[in-house]
Amino acid sequence: LPYSLGCEVDAYADDSTMSFSAKAVDTIGSNLTENCSKVSLWMRENKLKLNADKTHLITVGTSQRVNKLPESVKVEMDGIILKENPQKYEDLLGISVEYNLKWHRTIDQLKTRLKSRLAGLTKLRFVVPFPFLKTITQGIFNSVLIYCLPLFGGFNKGQLSDLQVLQNKAAQIVTKSPPRSPRNAMFDQLDWLTVNQLIAYHTLLQILKIISFREPEYLYDALCTDNRNGHIVVPNCDLSLALDSFTYRGARLWNNVPPQIRNCPKIGTFKKEIRKYVKQMVPRFSD
Repeated sequence: LPYSLGCEVDAYADDSTMSFSAKAVDTIGSNLTENCSKVSLWMRENKLKLNADKTHLITVGTSQRVNKLPESVKVEMDGIILKENPQKYEDLLGISVEYNLKWHRTIDQLKTRLKSRLAGLTKLRFVVPFPFLKTITQGIFNSVLIYCLPLFGGFNKGQLSDLQVLQNKAAQIVTKSPPRSPRNAMFDQLDWLTVNQLIAYHTLLQILKIISFREPEYLYDALCTDNRNGHIVVPNCDLSLALDSFTYRGARLWNNVPPQIRNCPKIGTFKKEIRKYVKQMVPRFSD
């Protein structure tokens, strides 16, 4: 299917997302409509059924530019005009993509999931020994916290603080510490990375995987350019939305990592070394 289309396609299992960018609204609409026709044709030729009603549309850009568009993007598939969600977001692989590329909805949903898990951990606090409770927490709390964290890790300090408060609560439960216990003591006992450190750790790990395996190609193309010092070279930009994105944020982090760590021959060794580096160089808390 991707080879049959004339636009960008991100595919995961049976979930495919087409995208196209241009300065003119009608150019975007005509391109995506043409490619929707190609999708329909490809489906028929391969004896598959297309349900256009389940195809969604979202226009993405800065708030200022999207709100000033003279008209909405019009895309047609199998005779059906695709309509945008009035709330201007779409859920994709467990992440809410908002029209302005902010992460308010994603963070709110994440906080809700984490709070429900904290409630369950609280009930286990005095009936499960420390080693098992720590393992359980890593499975049902930390794994949820780090899902796609490199993607939306450029959120603001207020959102970072909200997530950190929840992680502090998880640490308090596992260590069976009384209220208002020193945060540093709890994280030392658990040997956990804080939210701020987890963002840096998983972003750097993702950068290494992209560079090593050269995929996804669009990210590898953006991150493979380096100078004589082995630093990733990124284009100059003053748009805060772009500077907080994975590519710019990851490149800045990567360029600060010592060469001997960046050049680790094995990913297992890199994980150990980069974790030590993050614990030493990335502040635990933003306040």
